[in-house]
Amino acid sequence: MPKDVDPLTAYLRSNFVQRKLKEKTHRRYSDFTDDQLANIVGELHKEAQALSDEKLTDTLDPEKVLTPSLKRLPRDRISWWTADISSLVTVLWVGDLPHEITHGTLADVVSLVRDPDKRSVAPAFYDKVHRLRNLPFILKLPSLAVAPSNSQRSSRKNHRSGPGNTGSACTVDRLEEGKAYIEDGNHRAVAQLLARWADSLTVIRYDV
Repeated sequence: MPKDVDPLTAYLRSNFVQRKLKEKTHRRYSDFTDDQLANIVGELHKEAQALSDEKLTDTLDPEKVLTPSLKRLPRDRISWWTADISSLVTVLWVGDLPHEITHGTLADVVSLVRDPDKRSVAPAFYDKVHRLRNLPFILKLPSLAVAPSNSQRSSRKNHRSGPGNTGSACTVDRLEEGKAYIEDGNHRAVAQLLARWADSLTVIRYDV
């Protein structure tokens, strides 16, 4: 999505397209060809562009902690931001990525999926991002990164439990904080980095 688009509008459109795509495909991208997915996304883009930002906020996930804040359309706190991947972190539970990886930075996640010998470590995540890297229309959807705060999706600073919040004590000592964490779009952020073989990423940053 071009950076001349207002960053909040860009995020709301991106969220609309991604959520509707998941609904239409039931998250089974493997059942569709690249052309079929491209057609679906093309139509969803048109729908998103025809909706006001206020209407687009109605499609935000009501269960996400940041949704009430985003519904207030806080334009003064949202901006385009290009960051080194070593300064970004993911949420703590992303697909089947092991806890040792999500405790690190986005650079650790990218390093894992760039290595063809590491597929067995997280096959579901690995296969999904490698599929997404070949879908240019998905790669145009920006991710939302949020400055560390009490509102973030998975609190790293207060993290005390194992994978999936099972209640078991976490045995991973390392826990990176980063300058911001990816609230929405972890898979496509990694896919974008794979597609460009890059070590920096332009995201939409929200300073809560």
